[in-house]
Amino acid sequence: MRGWGQLTEIRDHDLRFTAKKADQFLNQVMELEMSALVQSYLESAAQHLIGPQKRPNRVIRQDMKPSEFYDPGRLIDNDLELVLVEKVPGDPAINYAPAYKFKMTPVGQDEEIGRIQLRVENTNHIVMYAGHIGYSVRPEHRGHRYAARACRLLLTLARRHGLKPLWITCSPDNVASRKTCELAGARLVEIVDLPEDTDMYRKGERQKCRYRIDI
Repeated sequence: MRGWGQLTEIRDHDLRFTAKKADQFLNQVMELEMSALVQSYLESAAQHLIGPQKRPNRVIRQDMKPSEFYDPGRLIDNDLELVLVEKVPGDPAINYAPAYKFKMTPVGQDEEIGRIQLRVENTNHIVMYAGHIGYSVRPEHRGHRYAARACRLLLTLARRHGLKPLWITCSPDNVASRKTCELAGARLVEIVDLPEDTDMYRKGERQKCRYRIDI
């Protein structure tokens, strides 16, 4: 590039924004007030466009202490009740998010018909691949939409933790889980490839459907 009688060489890396500079540009210059979650999503989208780069997952929300968990209260939908089993602090070193773990039971009974957990963190790993909610229903109790109803029961708690939007993921070939997401009010946004360094990939999974619930 020539200017003011001088010749200056500018290479492609000189024109790239760092994450910090991009944040300043979007929030201060453009006055867009981009949230951390939106910035994380844009980073992930950019990675799909320019190819994978070796970089650590960006942690948007730090590890939680037990005192930062809320009392979820009684969570009941007709014959279904979610009973809190434990509140688990996270471990960012292994992508383990702070979470509430519940068992699904018939109202007022101890019989366990399934499990569901709410991960209260917004890291790139959670938002893109693991999702905020994980669930399972025992085979003999399937067909009653317990998983979808349980997901809906957790929306108020998720909102208190600022999980806006809420993400649920599942494998593309898991028809039952995809139906659960739809019944819970989620919409399919995309299907993404799993990074090779994730536990899910090492267990044989290759893709995840990303479902979004606006709360």
